[in-house]
Amino acid sequence: MVRSDADEGYVQKLAALVNSRVRMLLGNRQIATQAELALTALQLADELTQERQLQTRLRGQVRQKTQRMLDYLTTLPAPPATK
Repeated sequence: MVRSDADEGYVQKLAALVNSRVRMLLGNRQIATQAELALTALQLADELTQERQLQTRLRGQVRQKTQRMLDYLTTLPAPPATK
């Protein structure tokens, strides 16, 4: 049993993901070794790290494009004053 403040359904989805990854390593065998469990954890950690790096790059690109748009907007003439 796992205790968590997260929603039970969410925790079950996480457990299903881990179980699926372990089953992929096991093939026809039924019992995972500690090494296989550690390898599964490393694979998931690698995927998480890569996704975080991608997210960081995308955020940087959004910041750059936003800054370019703001820079462009500051070059436009001001609209005429209305009375």
